[in-house]
Amino acid sequence: MRFPAWISDSNWTSVRRAVRPVMRVAPAVACAALVAGSPHAAIAQDAASVEVDQRALRTAEARAFAEEGDYLMKQGDYAEASTRYREAVEFLPTAPITADLRKAMVSRYARAATLHAKQLTKEARYAEAKALLESVLSDGMAPNYGPAKSLQEKLSDGDAVNLADSPERQDKAASVLTLLKEAEFLELADDYDAAKGRYEDVLRLDKYNKAAQAGIERVEREKMNYAAVARTRTRAELVSEVDAGWETPKVEILARDGEISGRSFTPEEAAGRDAILKARRNLGKMVVDRVSFDEATVSDVLRFLTSKTRSLDPKGEGINFVLKDAMDAEGNMSNAGEKMISLDLRNVPVMEVVRYTARLAGLNYRIEPYAVVLSASDLDSDLLVVRSYRVRPDFISSAPTNAPADDDPFGNTNMGNTSVVVKRLSAKEFLERSGIPFDEGSTARFDAATSTLTMRNTAAAHQRLETLVEMSRTDVGRLVEIRVKMVEVNQTNLTELGFDWLLGGSDLGNGVVVTGGTGDIGEVPLTDPTTGGQLGENPVTASLRSGDTAITEASISSLVATGSPASLGAQGDRAPGVFGVSGVLTQPQFQMVMRGLNQKKGVDMLNAPHVVTRSGQVARVEVMREFIYPTEYDPPELPNAVRGDRDLGSFPVTPATPTAFDMKPLGTIMEVDPVVNKEGTLVELNVDLVMREFIGFVNYGSPITTPPIGGDLFAAPQVITENRILQPVFETRTEKTSVSVYDGQSLVIGGLLNSQVETVNDSVPFFGDIPVFGRFFKTRAEKTTKQALLIFVEVNVLDPSGRPLRDYAADSAVGAPGV
Repeated sequence: MRFPAWISDSNWTSVRRAVRPVMRVAPAVACAALVAGSPHAAIAQDAASVEVDQRALRTAEARAFAEEGDYLMKQGDYAEASTRYREAVEFLPTAPITADLRKAMVSRYARAATLHAKQLTKEARYAEAKALLESVLSDGMAPNYGPAKSLQEKLSDGDAVNLADSPERQDKAASVLTLLKEAEFLELADDYDAAKGRYEDVLRLDKYNKAAQAGIERVEREKMNYAAVARTRTRAELVSEVDAGWETPKVEILARDGEISGRSFTPEEAAGRDAILKARRNLGKMVVDRVSFDEATVSDVLRFLTSKTRSLDPKGEGINFVLKDAMDAEGNMSNAGEKMISLDLRNVPVMEVVRYTARLAGLNYRIEPYAVVLSASDLDSDLLVVRSYRVRPDFISSAPTNAPADDDPFGNTNMGNTSVVVKRLSAKEFLERSGIPFDEGSTARFDAATSTLTMRNTAAAHQRLETLVEMSRTDVGRLVEIRVKMVEVNQTNLTELGFDWLLGGSDLGNGVVVTGGTGDIGEVPLTDPTTGGQLGENPVTASLRSGDTAITEASISSLVATGSPASLGAQGDRAPGVFGVSGVLTQPQFQMVMRGLNQKKGVDMLNAPHVVTRSGQVARVEVMREFIYPTEYDPPELPNAVRGDRDLGSFPVTPATPTAFDMKPLGTIMEVDPVVNKEGTLVELNVDLVMREFIGFVNYGSPITTPPIGGDLFAAPQVITENRILQPVFETRTEKTSVSVYDGQSLVIGGLLNSQVETVNDSVPFFGDIPVFGRFFKTRAEKTTKQALLIFVEVNVLDPSGRPLRDYAADSAVGAPGV
């Protein structure tokens, strides 16, 4: 059955359903038409002929259903295809002539229904699948269709089919599979957070899903690997930053004009400077042949100059002149342009005309990038006017002053007079420093709670204050990053070379015996030359100093070394032996030990605290540890008497006991007070830096010993207790200064260079003077101590986002055309 071309595959079903009712009523309509159209109404159409036509129409409709089912089978829609085939079987009349066609349509229906049943089985819709197979295997259809029987037997076998399955479980399994695939793609794309979210969605649907758990484990492992790499990178960056901190900052050299050499200006700054210089040159180069005014107003003179400069300028641009009116005592604006002046000049530059005009009219003039501005300089009235202004909270900045501070910024640190000298400026002091004069009776007060500034002053002073307030309102908030770097390098070099000689007794005959030192005649007890102890019993070179006896520490260092509980052994050791020669079977016996040292010790320290604060706000950084130490001791307690049956060497003694303690903060304390100028290029900085370290203890106690026992006056006393009374020694480095630093620059604000050389030249008399051979009876030692300390400060002006302001200039310079 063919259909018009306008019936596409997409609307085939709708067309079929629309045509079906028409096809069903067509036979009846045809019969009625035949009866009504007959010339003889009593004569009816033969019933057999009508039945034939009706069967033909039903057969055609069945074929149409079959063709529609074929189309749906090709599309894989087995459910709809089986429905169409069943409708085709039902519409097809039962007659011998349609038996073959009916058989073909039943076969198609059985195949389509069986395939649909398989789909239902996969979706765990077993009841629907069984019902559909029963309809296929019914007597009127295909009771012997093999695939349908096999599938029905499979559904009847509980072992072959998971009867616990359901469509909901199937839908959940499909969703789980989709989420797992999405998670795997996201994991491959290194989007670990999103992948973990998909795996967690899977676990919400199937909490025992092993694939999701394994995926989360992989994701967490990858995140852990990333964190390890990030930690390594961060550590490398921090170590590199520490190493880079040892580089001496490059201090910029100031050019003649006071600006930093090499400092870049924004395009606006550069254009403004160039325009001012150009205007100055033009005002000096343009010469007016005649200027003659008699009782003319300032406005007339400025209009004349504007026209004249335009005619004298080859480009025809000329110079603009602006007249700014002043404010009188009552707050009203006075008309400065109506002041009368008289001028009569010949062959003078325009600059001189402007200067004379301003002087005669009592005005000030200022050359700006695109105009010359004339404004009132002094007001006629000195009346004091009171006005209030709403200002920014940080309008009143702080600055260093010689007045004493109210509080010690470092608290009770027992450091003496080390407090930073910083005092918050009053409103009057700040305005005076800003160029506003305060005559007798003038006052100013700032209310921090309401950010209100009230001033009682002349109208001219109010005019200047209005300019300051307006500038502060247009100024963005600035942050200041201060980095203070303290670099200390210590180098200690110790070299020593000496010899020790041991000489045994030698019989020269006639009762003459020669020995070394003051020893007795006999065998020489040889010693290990590698030890630092005294050589033998008969040293010839006992007077030569070596080791600790040659080079001694400074007095405070020696006290700390001997008084510290962690003291390193006994003092007075000789340098270790490097090489030794012994004569055992010789006459006399001898031993020679060469002692030598070549030691180098370096102690480098870098301390670089930094802080970010607002301009005009004091900031403080403390990196400290609390060190608690005793300050008072109870005296030792000794028994007044000891029983006679008691051993005098073991009577009870209570050493000195600490009873009071104090705390000292150790580390770095930095306090800064920056003030940025209005251009954001210069920072007035107050710095107070304190670094305190613990060096060691000094022992002020003495051991408690027993007296000689048993009447032996030469017996060595026995130490019962060390009786230590320890007091700490601290090393403090401080730096207090007030400097001005350009933005982004480093400045050396302090330093120390120290060098100390200690030399020892010891020699044995007579033997040490022998040429060449005398070197073996000498000791040479030299200790060199060098110390270098530098303190730098670096200042960076930032915007509220933390970006340096100078970066804006760099960005503008890159993006500006023609740069």
